[in-house]
Amino acid sequence: MTNMKVKASLHLHSHEDSEDSSIVDYTLFELIDRAAASGFKVIASTCHEKNAVRPEHIDYAKRKGVLLLSGVELSIEGYRHVLVLNCGSAADGLGAFEDLRLFKTEHPEIFVIAPHPNHGMRHSLSLKKLEKNSDLIDAVEHSWFYSRFFNPNLKTEDFCRSHRLPFIATADAHVFDYFDIDYAVLEIEQLTPRAVFSAIRAGQFKNFTRPKKNLELTGFFVYVIYKKLRSIFRLRKR
Repeated sequence: MTNMKVKASLHLHSHEDSEDSSIVDYTLFELIDRAAASGFKVIASTCHEKNAVRPEHIDYAKRKGVLLLSGVELSIEGYRHVLVLNCGSAADGLGAFEDLRLFKTEHPEIFVIAPHPNHGMRHSLSLKKLEKNSDLIDAVEHSWFYSRFFNPNLKTEDFCRSHRLPFIATADAHVFDYFDIDYAVLEIEQLTPRAVFSAIRAGQFKNFTRPKKNLELTGFFVYVIYKKLRSIFRLRKR
């Protein structure tokens, strides 16, 4: 069977996200539309703490020629983020590495990604924590958040190389402006979760990414603060 090359983004948020609904304006259906229009064949919905994907989302994506993977961005042991893909709602609420370790043993079909590690934020895994739990990790995220002068991805890439872990670019998208800048192109045999994960584990992908300008990074922070403050003011007026 001849492999096909597909555009993939495995860390995406939508308005259904209980934590980031005040930031993200587009729904999961609108995200699927944008993905299809941008040539993506594989996307993962990774809302915080709870899976947002429903059968109607999967069916809609399939009609658009897109494989939609269910997923969740969990806060593990002190708000350290971990992505769990292909899990439905079964992984919702897992809060410790040992819980996730047991869950993965019982659900070998899932795929675990360490997002934005080594970025010095309270929700990022340190490389030390990542190494301690490397048996859980199937791949590590090449974070979109970097510039020519600030790039924690460099040390993370060295870590992945020494630990033989795939290092894959994702968008971690909260706004469409950043959706189509950071992604991977996978070489897969068929459009299934198993084929996608097998290709990543085998290193059969190429990252597409670029350093962000300082204005882009600053602009994102300003946008997030504005949206959160706006949401707070709206709640106070009720």
